[in-house]
Amino acid sequence: MKYHKISSVYKRHRDGKDIGKFNGEFVDDYVETLYGCDYPFAWTEKLDGTNIRLEIEDGKFKLGGRTDRAQIPVPLLDFVRDNDVDLKMIDKFIGDKSFDGSVTVFGEGVGAKIQKGGGMYGDHRIIVFDVAMQFADGNVWWLERDAVEGIAKDLGLEVAEEYGVGPLRYAEDAVSGIGLISEHGEGRAEGLVCRPEPGIRTRRGDRIIFKVKTIDYQ
Repeated sequence: MKYHKISSVYKRHRDGKDIGKFNGEFVDDYVETLYGCDYPFAWTEKLDGTNIRLEIEDGKFKLGGRTDRAQIPVPLLDFVRDNDVDLKMIDKFIGDKSFDGSVTVFGEGVGAKIQKGGGMYGDHRIIVFDVAMQFADGNVWWLERDAVEGIAKDLGLEVAEEYGVGPLRYAEDAVSGIGLISEHGEGRAEGLVCRPEPGIRTRRGDRIIFKVKTIDYQ
């Protein structure tokens, strides 16, 4: 599975002197409705690294980046090998013969030179932020926070820190100005990823999830 795009709350200017900045219009009717009625969202730290997929499919472990063509930095390959993440994945999921499908653990690979300023995270490692189960019929279940934390613990991995639950507009307040202190590094968090509690989807079946980045609210 390739991880889906996470949308911002507002549309952006496409040209002119403010190109790339928010134009004040909500990205769609869903966010406008949820924003206006103070629907509760779970806030987790948005990490500034590279997307890593840890997958079990057809009884085999697969390691990938955001796409199949993405190159994985060598320090992260070493992290997976040195911590036996592949063996832990196999031990945890292959024994359940009743599950006919795939399990993908999505994580953010962080550390020096992964991204600009990546050195703030210290040692190279993978921090889990989502887990999906895809069944043979194509249906996908995104696991709840407790299950994600349990799987990360079994794999010996950290999980993206949760800052609390609250309305989406309050998350904007939290990242505005100087932003939030990162729980995973010596510096500021890139922002927050906000998921409705409980999870909901659009009428097309797309997952509703948003990001609020400090740089957009400074």
